[in-house]
Amino acid sequence: FHRLEHDILLTTNNGIEAQTKVLKEFYLKSSHARKFLTGLISVLAQKFLPERKNNYQKEDMRLSSLYRKYSSEVPEYLHNKPPTFIKHVMTRMCAAADFTLNDIKALPSPGTFSVRSEGKQGDYHVDYGAP
Repeated sequence: FHRLEHDILLTTNNGIEAQTKVLKEFYLKSSHARKFLTGLISVLAQKFLPERKNNYQKEDMRLSSLYRKYSSEVPEYLHNKPPTFIKHVMTRMCAAADFTLNDIKALPSPGTFSVRSEGKQGDYHVDYGAP
């Protein structure tokens, strides 16, 4: 007799936890859906997943350049990216404008640089050649 079990590690993040909360609070209110596997599967397949997909597609379209015009200050490579990402990159670009070529030095190894720290003493070692 062999044991047919495997150790499977499952992890979650805040997004998954938030979706679980929505599922429990808004979709699994009936006792049938909460008590029986068939009820849970029905709710997932017929309501929860289709509605989540629809909401995702609406939000994706709302953030698309097809739906709205971006400011001319936003570079094209940032179009269709999440607003928080755009804001972060734009803020960092403003900070990077304070750097000069003297603040960045190419190192002997290809794709490596020494870059002056913005707020602290010292430099950062940047390597574009290694993941």
